[in-house]
Amino acid sequence: MTEHQQLVTWRTAPDGRLLADLANGCFASIELQETDVYFALIGCDGQRPLVLTDRFDNCDVAQAWVEDKAHLLARGIDIALTQRSGG
Repeated sequence: MTEHQQLVTWRTAPDGRLLADLANGCFASIELQETDVYFALIGCDGQRPLVLTDRFDNCDVAQAWVEDKAHLLARGIDIALTQRSGG
């Protein structure tokens, strides 16, 4: 797999959210929550279910965050371990 290989194909849901299917039974969603605040969610089903979320002021940055996590998933890396812990 090359660095430039596209792993995420975005589609627009009827309600305007961006949706994508990711590796290992995971999915992503990005939606505009308030003016210029994009809520990104990555969810995974399976043996180790998880949900990661974050907020961004730019949709392109939110998409890049999801795409970065998608590359880790494709390499078999547990993205739950890469999430910063909030405090």
